[in-house]
Amino acid sequence: MNTVPCERSSEPATKQLRYTLLGWRINDAELDRSFRARYSAVCVAPAKFYSAVWLLLSLSAVMGYAVTTKGVGFYASFFPLVLSAFLAASCFHPGTQRHMELLLTIVVILLTLFNAGTFYLNMQIGVPWNMSRFSSADYNTNQIHEIQTLCSELLTWLLACVHIILHLPQLFAMLYLSADQLIAVISVVSFLCTLLLSPHVVALNAFLSCGAVSFLSLIFFFFAFQFKRFLMLHYLAGRELERSFEASRKADSVLNHSLKNRMADAAGEVELFLDTYDGPHQVLLECVSSLRRGMQLCQHRQAYVDLAAGQYAPRLTLSSLHDFGLSLASGRKLVKKEFSRASAAFDPIACEMILENALSNAFNTDAWTVNRVSPARPPLTDEYIRRLVTRSPCRSESRVPVSSDHLGLSHCFMIARVCGITLSLNQHADVVTFVAEVIAEVRAEGQTLPSAESANEVVAIEQDGPVLPVGLCFHFLDDSAVARRLVVSQLMRFAAPVSVKAFGESHFEVEEFVSASINVADIVIMDENLVYASGTYLGSDLLVQFVEQGFRGLLCTRSANCSAEDVDKYHSKGAHCVLMKDMSGWEMMKSIAHSYRKLLQEQCAPSRRLMFSRQGII
Repeated sequence: MNTVPCERSSEPATKQLRYTLLGWRINDAELDRSFRARYSAVCVAPAKFYSAVWLLLSLSAVMGYAVTTKGVGFYASFFPLVLSAFLAASCFHPGTQRHMELLLTIVVILLTLFNAGTFYLNMQIGVPWNMSRFSSADYNTNQIHEIQTLCSELLTWLLACVHIILHLPQLFAMLYLSADQLIAVISVVSFLCTLLLSPHVVALNAFLSCGAVSFLSLIFFFFAFQFKRFLMLHYLAGRELERSFEASRKADSVLNHSLKNRMADAAGEVELFLDTYDGPHQVLLECVSSLRRGMQLCQHRQAYVDLAAGQYAPRLTLSSLHDFGLSLASGRKLVKKEFSRASAAFDPIACEMILENALSNAFNTDAWTVNRVSPARPPLTDEYIRRLVTRSPCRSESRVPVSSDHLGLSHCFMIARVCGITLSLNQHADVVTFVAEVIAEVRAEGQTLPSAESANEVVAIEQDGPVLPVGLCFHFLDDSAVARRLVVSQLMRFAAPVSVKAFGESHFEVEEFVSASINVADIVIMDENLVYASGTYLGSDLLVQFVEQGFRGLLCTRSANCSAEDVDKYHSKGAHCVLMKDMSGWEMMKSIAHSYRKLLQEQCAPSRRLMFSRQGII
């Protein structure tokens, strides 16, 4: 199997950054471009806040000037109003959101310059306007000079404070912009030039105001320096987490698939051995049953994931209680095995997980002896069971080993809550009783079962199932020699075919499988994952070729991966029947016979045969 290694950086995230004149950069050029491409979306929320602040300030300025004489200040206040309105509208348009950082940078620079220009304009107009109230006829020259000096000082302080307040939104936006150095320099230089050029400015007040603006710019520049570093580290950590998750998911899938295949091969080897062995074989049959149960548990991997994520949706299946009970009992020495022959609509995956945990606990000799509580342990109480379910038992109670994490019982109750199953765990004397109650529709043995298209989405599984016609031609493809021998043996035992031909010893047989089966085989069975040294082939791709070439026989996919998504994929590619590798030979033949009969009914074929070509038995 060809695997692609996950790209991982051996350096810590802090070593993957460098600081340049244009701000922080990621050493990896591709990662840096990816971060820059997503960074504009980060600037949308600050741009909304920034535009809202300036809209309020501009509107208040326009309303303030409107009640007085409409001069230069009135018309100048429309400049930030238009800019902030444009920026606010850009935040909601997908075309401009992609360039939000650039737009926000331009607006911040323009409003920074506007703020400095407003100081110059107010100083030029404000002092003469205030001095016009004082006439030389009422005050002498010294008094007029002192009043003018006082007005200049007060106005310088007032306008400097207004400038600093109006400068705060720019400093906030600077936290998110790459051009933080440029904005900080423009802020200080523009205000310094304004102080030098503005008339009536008091030098001491101007010096202190410029120092305050410089100090605030420096503080926010430091915050911006650390904030953008934090954003990049957060992005790198997120990418590393995504890569680790994807690598873990792929590794988990490969491991899950490999385990199922190895267990299938092991069970097949034992079954083939039993075909030629005449001695006692009950123990070996129990081994085969245990291997199949392990494969079924691997099949439930996605259900475990959904349960842990709180996304599991129960799916009712009309199943045989007898078969379900035998599956749970296989490989275990139970004192009593009595299972009804009726069928019931329930979720077999959820019930199996609950009862598997219960049976495993019952056979755990560390805590129990023949399902009886050790006399040294205190009796179970409702409070203690509640703590076990919530994974918070009192450690002072020595009912279970300290190393136990109680996941089995906790998971049982979690699954039960999701699926509407009632659980109870009681102790009477030294006997512990575990009861699971399911409300389900029950059908007696031999009663007609509903179809899969019923309103309750109940899937029908027939008790005995239809029987295949005698004398069919089977073609089977698998890369495992054990699987080829096993399936051929099962088909010869249960199907009474006229011929069975196995393919898959090399990749050349995979390439000729479709052409060798067209107009020859009645039923085609193929593995989904075919791995050879030359590459990997997918059975679903071969299904498409069969459909394109007009094959009218039964197409079956045999796979260890049979989740709901996998089964939907196989059916979409053209499969009529999906066979799980944990099926016994008889179960496999029942499924094939059911799908074969359904296909005959769909094609309205009067004959029991689909194809009439024959080959000798291989």
